[in-house]
Amino acid sequence: TGKSSLCKHLNSLGYIAYDIDAVPGLCSWRSKKTGEIGDYYPNIGREWLDQYDWICDEEKLKKLFVNNKDVLICGISSNQKKLLPLFEKVILLTLDNDLLRQRLANRTGENEFAKTESEQLHILEWKDDWEKETLEAGAVQINANQPLESIVKEILELLV
Repeated sequence: TGKSSLCKHLNSLGYIAYDIDAVPGLCSWRSKKTGEIGDYYPNIGREWLDQYDWICDEEKLKKLFVNNKDVLICGISSNQKKLLPLFEKVILLTLDNDLLRQRLANRTGENEFAKTESEQLHILEWKDDWEKETLEAGAVQINANQPLESIVKEILELLV
């Protein structure tokens, strides 16, 4: 949580940043068995989430870089291991589970994903393994328990 807020803040500072959840057609829920697109709705529950992955379209993602390679992408996807080599730097925002659940439950704006306890538990089941895998792939870890301005400062220091 916090990636969309981070993206908005980076844009306000003049950086080109995309929230992959907000780019129409870039990501979709796909059945793990058939690959067909599924329709998520708030409070859909863990059973549905266990059957679907949030997939980012690699070719559409590459198009975001066409005119400018200095683009910041904010987001995660189930297929990101395949996508990470596209980036010069990968930053992993981590936070403790209690704060994660609190931020998810109190989200504002359009993203309603994981506001319920059932969906939060789904995230917590894969969070630690996913973070470990991302770090092993070369990501730099930033503690997201801190205020947004501090996170942005650390990110911008990494980009120079």
